[in-house]
Amino acid sequence: MSLIAALSPLLLAAAAPSGPPCNSIPGWEQLLAGDTSRIIVLGELHGSDEVPALLADAACLTGRTRPVVVAVEQPSSDQPAIDAFMESDCGEEAREAFLRAHARPREARQ
Repeated sequence: MSLIAALSPLLLAAAAPSGPPCNSIPGWEQLLAGDTSRIIVLGELHGSDEVPALLADAACLTGRTRPVVVAVEQPSSDQPAIDAFMESDCGEEAREAFLRAHARPREARQ
């Protein structure tokens, strides 16, 4: 599974007004307790299911107390689909088009 396929639900959830409750991450509250944690970087091996879920929960928990920006690695060939989604109303049709664009093999997107 590509990173964009794994994270697409997370990216789309950011546009939704509400979502499922955050899952607890042991130690996350302590990490956020001081004002010195301005940037948190999470790395992963491509293709895992666990890291995108952890990132979703980390963004959810952090967003309760401060603004959150999530940046993900993307090939430049994905930019047109990202631009189209960001310029859309972020509705169901736009989400489906975004996910279809990323479901094609990377070679077909270039």
